[in-house]
Amino acid sequence: MDLLRTVFPLVVAGIFVFVLARMGLGSLRQRRWPHADGTVLQTDHNRNDMDASSFRVQVSFHDGDGRAVEAWAINPVGYETTRTAGTRVTVAYDPREPRRCYVDAPGQRSPFWAAVFAVGVLVFVLWVLFVVL
Repeated sequence: MDLLRTVFPLVVAGIFVFVLARMGLGSLRQRRWPHADGTVLQTDHNRNDMDASSFRVQVSFHDGDGRAVEAWAINPVGYETTRTAGTRVTVAYDPREPRRCYVDAPGQRSPFWAAVFAVGVLVFVLWVLFVVL
């Protein structure tokens, strides 16, 4: 029983750290993507049976090699109504696959989810140190 009380929390903390590291590395890679000025061509708002919705925009921009790219981009949460056809936007794109892109937004580069996971790991580790052990 003592082994379970000491090993289980450490395994859960390890999982949190692993997830945090994976998210942080992916976020760092995306933040290094080049940016381009683009134009919204159209928008798409889907609502499924579970009342969840997704919002994306089709954008047109030129990549670093000057090639014209049209792609469906992820639109940041909270900007659903501000993206209409003809709106000028900043597009961040994967240089290896420019059609993989997202519409950049002011403040979007802050690592919000990394901070949430970091706080969760901290609370969990403190719980392990002061309650379990």
